[in-house]
Amino acid sequence: MVTNGILARKEGLPNIPTLMFIAGHKKDMYAKTPVLLDFAKDEMRNGANLKAIQCKKSMHEMDNEIESIGSYVRQTISHFVVNPSISPSPSSECSELKQ
Repeated sequence: MVTNGILARKEGLPNIPTLMFIAGHKKDMYAKTPVLLDFAKDEMRNGANLKAIQCKKSMHEMDNEIESIGSYVRQTISHFVVNPSISPSPSSECSELKQ
């Protein structure tokens, strides 16, 4: 499994619309936020069809967060499923990463 993970990391994301949410660096106790941010930025620089959104005040399970974040995440996912080419709505809690 470790070898498969190492090899997979060398491959870019497949050319399909991908939505990624990243929590806050100090809030998420399960994922390494700086690593996820670097991954997302690298993939976008390499042409991945990726929309990455960071909610800095969020913890790990973002769709179940407090209402301002949780409802934004759920709504953004719903819109993405219907039309992945639409950019997410602006939010005071979350922002889309740019290359």
